[in-house]
Amino acid sequence: MQIKCRKCGTRFPIKDELVTEKGIKVRCPKCHTTFIVRKRVKPKEEPSSPPPPTPPKEEEEPINLEALKELAEEKPFIKQFKEASLFLKILFIVTIGSCIAFSVYSIRTYLKLRVVEKSIYATVAIKYGYVKDAIKELKALLEKDPDNLSYNYLLATAYYILGDGKAKSYFEKVAELVDDTEVKGSLLIRAGKINRGIELLEEALPLSDDPQAVANDLGIAYLETGHIAKGLKYLKDAFEGYPFEVRFNRAVFAIKKKNYKDGHRFVEEMYSYYPDKVEVLINTAVYYIEQRMYKRALQLLLMARGEHMFAPIVHHNIGIVYKLLKDERYRAYRETDIIMDDKPHIADYIFLLNPKGVGL
Repeated sequence: MQIKCRKCGTRFPIKDELVTEKGIKVRCPKCHTTFIVRKRVKPKEEPSSPPPPTPPKEEEEPINLEALKELAEEKPFIKQFKEASLFLKILFIVTIGSCIAFSVYSIRTYLKLRVVEKSIYATVAIKYGYVKDAIKELKALLEKDPDNLSYNYLLATAYYILGDGKAKSYFEKVAELVDDTEVKGSLLIRAGKINRGIELLEEALPLSDDPQAVANDLGIAYLETGHIAKGLKYLKDAFEGYPFEVRFNRAVFAIKKKNYKDGHRFVEEMYSYYPDKVEVLINTAVYYIEQRMYKRALQLLLMARGEHMFAPIVHHNIGIVYKLLKDERYRAYRETDIIMDDKPHIADYIFLLNPKGVGL
């Protein structure tokens, strides 16, 4: 056999009979390296394993003819129904139909109650100052029912409380949905369509069941268009029936028109008559802010805190006063403020002509 040196790779012959299983030492004739060469042994072949046994065949169950016959036969109920009189058949069908109709009615009633529940929640949320939550809920309701008068009016009111211009578009939508001329006119005034609103209210005034309410809303409209004498005259006509609303609206006008000569008188009169009303405290505080009487304004605003529909305005205005006083507490108010501007807000005009059944 031929042997190859493990070091230099030189091949040289060696007799086969000299090589054993234990091995012999050989020396490379070229590099003289010594190494061991062993005889290769063929591995013994293991006997092949026997094939796996063939599983026994499952015996087929005999067909139960009696059971098949029983299945093929009509059920007692079906047989009795076929044999019943026509009256009983009709009675049975009517009963089943009534059950189905009642189930459908129950589901529809449940869904309606869920919607009513959300509407009530939004109303209560506005009433207690959770205006942001109310707006979110009302928007979701309007996605399913965009022409719902109640949802549109409540959403318009929520934005109106915050002094947000989005209120106008919703008031205009509500005006399209109502038929009452007086209410439509008042809503159009709030929507910014003041001249059209005045036309409708002037038309409705002679025949109105509540002329003083019409006069109040007309007075606001004329004040906003710059017809001050005419506006104050209409408010005076409304005073007997609505003294608080008239005094309040005159004060709102005075605060909005900072240069109005009798403004201070209207504000002081309002506060002297109604010192405990939240909206009066807010507006008087704003008047003091304009006069740079910040500490007095802050005192009134702190008195006005609580769970009511004007709570977001109170919260916002307190933050504004703290900022004017350079008090670091304004930062905490700013972080939770939902009115994102830097000017004090008032509780706006009180309108008396509103859609029935959806007021707060």
